[in-house]
Amino acid sequence: MRSILFRADADIKSGTGDLLSIIYLSGYFKKWEKYFLTKDTIAARNIFESHGIKRVKFIPPDSDIESEISAINDFISGNGIKVFFLEITVRKLGIYGKVSAPFRACIDFFGKPPKDFDLVINWDAGTRRLY
Repeated sequence: MRSILFRADADIKSGTGDLLSIIYLSGYFKKWEKYFLTKDTIAARNIFESHGIKRVKFIPPDSDIESEISAINDFISGNGIKVFFLEITVRKLGIYGKVSAPFRACIDFFGKPPKDFDLVINWDAGTRRLY
């Protein structure tokens, strides 16, 4: 079975939109084994519980980026993950270029997609031009 790891957060700083949208997007991967990795916050735990999602790895909310990438890579190698899918809006996506998944995808809102990802979905609706 194909496996995919989704990475997003929900907390006071970033809100819940990133995590919720990646959960809804994961619904399209019907025949995939889906896993989630998120910072351990009350909001994230509540969201996963309310959606009945069990395959979640929580990382400490104060993890630095090196520890986070190490945790991601350990999870990928330990679970045979083939695809890593990221939605993070509080730091530059290029930082995640060190993730060792065979296929890396992300959602970009800011028009600065990382060049070393296999798939970038641009969800920038041009709001800066509208307001």
